[in-house]
Amino acid sequence: MTSEDHNPIDFLIVDDEDLIHVFVSRMLRSSGYRNILCVSSANEALRVMRSGNVKFLITDWLMPKMTGIELVRVVREDPQLFSIPIIMLTAVSTVAAVMCAIEEGSDGYMVKPFTADKLMKTISSIMQKRANPLYPKISEMTRLKLVGDFTGAIAVGKEILKVSRDPNVLFSLGECLKQNNQYQDAVEVLKESARAEKCGKSNNLLGKLLMDHGEQEQGIEHLELASQQCPLLQKRKVDLAEAFFQAGRESEAETVVEGLLKSDPTNLI
Repeated sequence: MTSEDHNPIDFLIVDDEDLIHVFVSRMLRSSGYRNILCVSSANEALRVMRSGNVKFLITDWLMPKMTGIELVRVVREDPQLFSIPIIMLTAVSTVAAVMCAIEEGSDGYMVKPFTADKLMKTISSIMQKRANPLYPKISEMTRLKLVGDFTGAIAVGKEILKVSRDPNVLFSLGECLKQNNQYQDAVEVLKESARAEKCGKSNNLLGKLLMDHGEQEQGIEHLELASQQCPLLQKRKVDLAEAFFQAGRESEAETVVEGLLKSDPTNLI
């Protein structure tokens, strides 16, 4: 199958190792799936997703130029693509890495090597979660946020929180309150979501929000914590370096940048 075909793509597999393409495709076909496309880079995956109907994405984490985590972030910020289910494949098996991938937007996480049974159970689990009665409201909140209707997204988010204090909903609400210039409400919501998560995305946004309002010392504290919570995310270090520069702490900023340059940064970084 080619990316020019008009049939929906049941699974798009993204990995820079051809052997993974073969193994995962074989597992999926043995379970009855036929429309499967394999690509070797995140950029190629984005091109396919933006030109066709991809129903499910399976991506490696550690890839050159754009990592799987960066791909997940781009997909989750695109109004046309954000709802695509995503499984992250990686050899990184630490608890911190798993939580980071999930809280950045992956629906599932699988450590290489894995079995066909594990893959199918993960796919089934993701589809069951999306059958949750709250999922359509969460999806609508996300859509409204991505198209810039922050007031509408806030209203839907507050309705969801009457039923569930989901940390991802809290984070999205914090994003929308920030965009609506509701500073104090955004701070309170992000503090609550930061207490409930482990990957640090709420601390990262809270840090940038505090920096924007002149609270540099507190802002840097939250940005440093966010970078420590998920050291695998290079973007966190970029945000921290920018905060150091903004606060006039140039030597600390340069130290962070030097560390980034030594870590083989991706094109996005």
